[in-house]
Amino acid sequence: QTERHQAKDKTSPEVPEKKAQTENQKAASRVTFPLPFAVLFIDLDRFKIVNDSMGHLVGDELLTEIARRLSTEVTEHDLVARLGGDEFAFMLEPIPSLETLEQRVNHLQSQLSQPYRLKDETFKTTASIGIALDNPDYKTADEVLRDADTAMYEAKKQGRGQAVIFQPG
Repeated sequence: QTERHQAKDKTSPEVPEKKAQTENQKAASRVTFPLPFAVLFIDLDRFKIVNDSMGHLVGDELLTEIARRLSTEVTEHDLVARLGGDEFAFMLEPIPSLETLEQRVNHLQSQLSQPYRLKDETFKTTASIGIALDNPDYKTADEVLRDADTAMYEAKKQGRGQAVIFQPG
């Protein structure tokens, strides 16, 4: 099967791994809610397949649609930005509880995994999400993004469509 068909035929998001859920609960148990913010580092899974097999124009259309979907999820205190390529940052404010954070992340995952219709083709993708929770040790925004990015790579290791909270140390 060609890479193009692999990207198109992916019809259901990956089921979240129990390991990610357990690790996230462990990471969240080290902080006190409510939190002023959490930063999500979002990276599209298998985007390179779409870009390479369908071309950069279709890839750009997909990124535009992803950005549109993310922008519909922004509340009055949130902030979303494209960092480059297929990476986005989403700052959620405030975070009253772990449950609220999980609900928001699950809802984002659901929205991003809905089919995309581009150039008479239907595509499905998922997103790996790394999460950095507010921490008084952070001195710069770059430090927060670095840790969210690190958690995103851990999410990718655990399989597509995962979300992982950064754990220091």
